[in-house]
Amino acid sequence: MNIVVILLGGATVLAFDTIGSFASLRFRFPYSRLMFGSFAIYFVVGFVTATSGSVTSAAVTGAVVGLVESTVGWAISWWIGPGRPADYPATGSRIVRTVVFVMILGALFGALGGSLRLFPLRQAA
Repeated sequence: MNIVVILLGGATVLAFDTIGSFASLRFRFPYSRLMFGSFAIYFVVGFVTATSGSVTSAAVTGAVVGLVESTVGWAISWWIGPGRPADYPATGSRIVRTVVFVMILGALFGALGGSLRLFPLRQAA
């Protein structure tokens, strides 16, 4: 794991959640559409981590950034509004399942980014 990448990735995903929450309210689009931006952040974090590590470290770094997003990022979007859906009450078990699921997605996209960094696609000659 690369602590600098985790800190920058965590700050990036929190800024993304904050700006995205306000944008979702302002422009009236579903907040869930922003998940693809989160996936891109996990991917980039994994790609950057793999420059001095492995696919495993890229996956772990992606999972840690996913943990930041699914806890602090969710709290930010909950406070702003769009992260608090009325039709999906937050129970303890739902929060835990969501955090674990987002961490798994972070790990998968981080590993994908790390894989592409370590094993680049070859062009046909």
